[in-house]
Amino acid sequence: MRPALVVALLALLVAGCQPSPAANRDADPSRPPPAASTASLPAAVVPASFTTAPAEAPAAPHPAAPHPADDPTARALATGRLLSLRLPGGASTACTRSSDRASLAHLEARLDLGGGPPRTISLQLAHRGHSRAWRRPLAFARLATALGAHVVPSAALRRIPLGDIAALTEGQHGAPELLRELVILNDGTVEALAQAPAPGPPGPTWEPRLPSGACRTRLLAVEGAYDVDQWARWAAAPVTPLPLTGERAPLLRGYVESLVLDYLSGHILRRHLRLDDAAATLILDDNAEAFPARVTEHALDRLMHRLAAVMRFPPELRDALRKLGRAEAAALLAPGSTPSLAPAPLAQPPALPTGFEGWLLAPRTLVDLDERRLTLLSLIEARASAPAGATRLASSAPAP
Repeated sequence: MRPALVVALLALLVAGCQPSPAANRDADPSRPPPAASTASLPAAVVPASFTTAPAEAPAAPHPAAPHPADDPTARALATGRLLSLRLPGGASTACTRSSDRASLAHLEARLDLGGGPPRTISLQLAHRGHSRAWRRPLAFARLATALGAHVVPSAALRRIPLGDIAALTEGQHGAPELLRELVILNDGTVEALAQAPAPGPPGPTWEPRLPSGACRTRLLAVEGAYDVDQWARWAAAPVTPLPLTGERAPLLRGYVESLVLDYLSGHILRRHLRLDDAAATLILDDNAEAFPARVTEHALDRLMHRLAAVMRFPPELRDALRKLGRAEAAALLAPGSTPSLAPAPLAQPPALPTGFEGWLLAPRTLVDLDERRLTLLSLIEARASAPAGATRLASSAPAP
């Protein structure tokens, strides 16, 4: 056989043994496929970034949820410098507590806000058996802020170094027992719920006592108190051009707000309301039982019965309930529990839920909150659609 013919046959044999480009890609998936001209591809499979046509406009971002940083009083409570701490046994207080759950971990503090005189606040320190007791009252305060309610004192979470607590309580009766009961974090701090003594408006009523030291507030029983029954009659009356005899708009609004907040949070164990007669302010300062893990419908019937009798809901409250959807409530009370609703960049998945430690409420509780919100909105809308001469939304502007 001629040498040239042998060389040609060997070349054909080697070429036949080489795999095709497709086979090479199957054997090594990491190898990119050869570039192809987009002109030969159907329009449906051409990436939008390769086309000359304008891309579709992204969906409008979801309305921003209310944020606790919007409350200047809460910011002051979280960042103000502690000047002093006083244990419950150190001195008697003129104001009767709204709850009988007073313990060694409930302290009175003086706070330096960077200007003006020091302010008096209350601190509830995390202690054994109650390491997360601050979550529910803090969630209640944030809900009130989101709805524009005027009956709940501002609240914030602080982390106080254990050394500061020891120094500020040194020499006080019960200080050693307090330090032994505190729950200390890995960084040496103790979580505490800081709460103003009373709500606004226009700003917080920092001093709940008269100059003489007497308490300017008094407790009212939710059931049977004359004042509470009077507010209920005002709320159930049809709106008229002139206020009812003796009607006080701030107290009327505060009564309706208290019903709404207790219903939304499932707070069925409230026994007392605090009233500041001089400021015409209703104060809900005992909110530890808000947002329980489970509430029966029968237990909520009492609150709904009172709400069903109300004919005069503030229009601002209705608007705030409309804005506080499930996503907004999750961002406020359980940040990171739901994926972001903002448009994600091209070819990137939505962010996963994060921030478990920052949750104030469990997801199931958020679902209950939203269901009650929708029920309440249905009731308010029914009142708004009633004949103008019978029932309609009442303005919350205080009487001169």
